[in-house]
Amino acid sequence: MKKQEIICGLVVVAGSAALYASLPFIKDPRAITFPRIVIMSMGILGAGLILQAAILLFSSGKPPHSTADDSPAIRSFPWKPVLTVLTGIIVYMVIMQHIGFYVSTFIYFTGIIFSLSYKDLNLKKSVKTGIMSFAFTTVLFVLFNVILKVQMPRGIFF
Repeated sequence: MKKQEIICGLVVVAGSAALYASLPFIKDPRAITFPRIVIMSMGILGAGLILQAAILLFSSGKPPHSTADDSPAIRSFPWKPVLTVLTGIIVYMVIMQHIGFYVSTFIYFTGIIFSLSYKDLNLKKSVKTGIMSFAFTTVLFVLFNVILKVQMPRGIFF
């Protein structure tokens, strides 16, 4: 599993490098700042994944989170959460044009968290999820509307 994480990290770092190299093709220099920050963050996270996997690969013993059931024959790819997130992204992109960026972002984050953690859902976690989704959406509003002054897709609600 650690070798796959190294490969994934290398792909992310290579993709980030390619995207960073394409930044000079953007005509307006003011439009480069936010993509540059996101691309650099992706590259740093990819490098962190490579470093973490390499340390675990070359350290003695198994990492603390692994169990004896980690063999490839027993463990299969988790299709359900992946398809849930991909479906959620598609629905998010469709409804964003109709109800607006901020409302659809709140609905998306809340829905994804609920759908991925429905087994251990209770009232306290539901309220906490709603508050976290609202806080994250508020941070996005302040970042895009107040600080960067970027116009986001507006819908019927906002």
